[in-house]
Amino acid sequence: GGVGSGGNVAGSSGAAGAAGSGTAGAAGASAGSGGGTSGAAGTSGAAGSSASAGTSGAAGTSGAAGSSAAGTSGGAAGSSAAGTSGAAGSGPAAASLLENHRFVGNTVPWKVSGKNATSNFCVDDAEGTGTSGSLWLGVTLGDVTLTTEAAAFQCLTTTAGETFDVDAAVKVPDQSTSRGVVELVAYRSDGCWGPVMSVTLSSQISAPTWGHANVSAQMPADAQSVAVQLVTVKLTGHDQAAALFDSVLVTRR
Repeated sequence: GGVGSGGNVAGSSGAAGAAGSGTAGAAGASAGSGGGTSGAAGTSGAAGSSASAGTSGAAGTSGAAGSSAAGTSGGAAGSSAAGTSGAAGSGPAAASLLENHRFVGNTVPWKVSGKNATSNFCVDDAEGTGTSGSLWLGVTLGDVTLTTEAAAFQCLTTTAGETFDVDAAVKVPDQSTSRGVVELVAYRSDGCWGPVMSVTLSSQISAPTWGHANVSAQMPADAQSVAVQLVTVKLTGHDQAAALFDSVLVTRR
């Protein structure tokens, strides 16, 4: 928030006393010519009052500092304008290790895998800001006798002992056919391929409104990469399924 600077500026000298009149000059005047009595020194401008700190929004910008006005001539008190409070900032989006974790305009660079898996950009935004969208991830023409999955993922490098934390917004339009899950899959290779070392899953989400799926996992010995996977589960008895994902926040510790 802005803080006003103090006034504290001395008044400028008053005009000289009239010649020979002997009358005191105005406050802050210099000695009059012709023997006039010296004018009293102008008093310093009173200190400007400090503005109270502006309230910062989450990661918002601070309010501008209040400017202080100079004292007027003759020693009038200098006034200080109070600094205005900082407006509540909207703050930057929360940081994530992933690219395009809020799906701004598209789903690049998320990769999709799974039989009969498909994905699209969707304007339905978990944050409700209208500045980004979400990932629609579905299974089409699936085998009704099986439970199958479609996954969208990004690959991150890792080392043994690191812990990854994931929080993702998930929405399931039809809970009778679908579930939404978040997974962390560790690999011995450096590119999320080959034998899987471990798989850690969140709880399944089935609500038709935006909720959150969370998962944390410590990487096993010799792990070199980890896939952050968004998964739509197609339930048995149905040939299609879909779930929406947004705001996929991933951190490591």
